[in-house]
Amino acid sequence: MPVEDGKWLLTLSGVRGHHPPTDAAEFTAFSATIGDPYVHELLDRAEPLSPVHGFRDTCNRRRHFERPGALPEGLLVLGDAACTFNPVYGQGMSVAALGALAVRGTLANGGALRPGSTAEAQRAVARAVEPAWLAAVGADRPYASPDDAKAGVGERLSTWYIDRLFARAAIDPVVGAAFRDVFCLTAPPTRLVAPQVFLRTVFLPRRPGLPGPPEAIEAV
Repeated sequence: MPVEDGKWLLTLSGVRGHHPPTDAAEFTAFSATIGDPYVHELLDRAEPLSPVHGFRDTCNRRRHFERPGALPEGLLVLGDAACTFNPVYGQGMSVAALGALAVRGTLANGGALRPGSTAEAQRAVARAVEPAWLAAVGADRPYASPDDAKAGVGERLSTWYIDRLFARAAIDPVVGAAFRDVFCLTAPPTRLVAPQVFLRTVFLPRRPGLPGPPEAIEAV
């Protein structure tokens, strides 16, 4: 991923024991195992600007402090303390900010602190978390489920739809815009099943992927 000043950020990930090491030489060797030689060839001629950093705790965790009796009166929980996300989606700080806005709105509408206001604010925080939680858990589920787990009909259908949605978003401006808005938390998840997005995702044909990763940065 291009960042700034001609620099690039490379992230490699793995599941179920096939994880990238943090030793620089071993990290480069691991890049040869991902199925496409492009990244490995790129690393051979790239100049590293930092050591390799690893992060293994990628589990999504949610604590339902909004439930009755979960917290004493006057205690309010925000950010990672309430809901922790796989960092690959870049949602944690955004969700914390949305939670803070939810608290501010609750206090402003109710006239500052009063009995029961923190419980009301905690419920507002939970509502602010929901879109990011659905997106992260839905995207991670195929990788987190055990090999022998049998998905139900509903999960198989949703996985099939999300798979087509990902593929369609890469080539379709309408689906792509909806996908980006939902994953950037500027639109509710229901936008992914809006009639125009749903019909284009389900009925328009999938196209083959590019023969190789693009080397030029597209202007937006």
